[in-house]
Amino acid sequence: MSGFFGGSAEYLWNPDAAGRQFLQPKLKGLFGGDDASTSNTANDMFAQLTRDQWQSYVTNYVPYENDLIKYATSTTAVGDAMKSASADVNSAFDNSTAATQRRLAGLGLTLSPDEQAASTRSTGLARSLADVNAQNTARDATVARQQSILGNPTPRIGGLSGVS
Repeated sequence: MSGFFGGSAEYLWNPDAAGRQFLQPKLKGLFGGDDASTSNTANDMFAQLTRDQWQSYVTNYVPYENDLIKYATSTTAVGDAMKSASADVNSAFDNSTAATQRRLAGLGLTLSPDEQAASTRSTGLARSLADVNAQNTARDATVARQQSILGNPTPRIGGLSGVS
C-alpha cells in the first residue's frame, strides 16, 4: 500500500476488541528487526501513519461532506421536499378514495348524487388542508435541516420569510 506522498508502508490486518478488522502499520526494523536498510524510526512511522490517515479521510469522508454541503446550500431542496410531500398526500387520498369505493361496492351500496357531492366536498377540503400542512411541515423541516448542517444551532422554524 502506498502512502499519500508516495513511498510505501507495510500494514497488517488486526482485529480490535469487537472483532472488526483494521489496518495497522507493520513496525519492522525498529527494535533490531529484519530490515536495517529501511529507515523506520518512530517519527517516520508517525509521519506515514498521518499521511495515510489523511488519505483515508479524503477518500472516505470528503465525498459525504461535499454532498452535505451541496444539500445545505441547495436552492431547490425546499421546493423538492414540498413537491414530494404534496405528492405523498395526494397519493394517500387517492388510495383512500379507491378503498372507500371498494368497500361500498363490496357491500352493494351506492351513493346518491347528493351524497357523492358531499363526500367529494369533504374529501376535497381534507385533501387541501392535509396538502398545505404537509408542504409547510416539509418546508420548515428542510430549512431547519439545512441551517443545522450549516452550523446554526437554533434554526428558525416558524414564520419563515422569503421562502416560497
